[in-house]
Amino acid sequence: MTELTTILVCIGYLSLAIELLFFPVPSVASTYQLVNNETRSSNQTETKGKIGQIKQQNSIYKFVVLVVPAAINILVFLLPLVILFVPGSSEYLQLIYQQTVIASMVGLGLIGLGRFITFSSVLQIRKNNQQKAENFSLKVKGWFSKSRNPGLVGMYIFGLGLIILFPSIFMIAGFVFYLGFMHFKVLLEEDFLYQYYGSKYMNYKTKTARYLLPRRTH
Repeated sequence: MTELTTILVCIGYLSLAIELLFFPVPSVASTYQLVNNETRSSNQTETKGKIGQIKQQNSIYKFVVLVVPAAINILVFLLPLVILFVPGSSEYLQLIYQQTVIASMVGLGLIGLGRFITFSSVLQIRKNNQQKAENFSLKVKGWFSKSRNPGLVGMYIFGLGLIILFPSIFMIAGFVFYLGFMHFKVLLEEDFLYQYYGSKYMNYKTKTARYLLPRRTH
């Protein structure tokens, strides 16, 4: 892998770190809030529905269903950095093909596109709204008019770019696991939004795809 590719991948990770550290977007379905039974408002919506059911579970259940999968996801996204900076690691992580110029260009393009979509959607959420306490609102414009979860779509594209650049069997399996876990979290948050906004959210839901696939009526 060329030095330029390494630098660009690191820039992608740096932008992700900046986003998480300086532009965090709290979620009612975050592992931290679910495990610690935290609520973002005085509204009792977070104690009802699917999220309420999760919060009522015991610590062992939360550890297995929430903490372990979250830890696995973090490790999966760290694999490319291991491959880049730990000599000989690629032999043990079973890369399924040798990198080519075309694959590098496609991978880097997807990484850049993914980070752009996620970061810009985060800035859109935080614009005039810190999404804290009672001060949070349903976003339906910009990226959110195309997808109900544009930030996740960007992360999926980012992850796909990493797989193309670092085609490890473990990376691929881990990314599939990540997709499943995040879909589970999305369903939790959707249930909360329905409980909180009612018909306003349902109207938005019927008009906008969950990700970028054609909308399904459900």
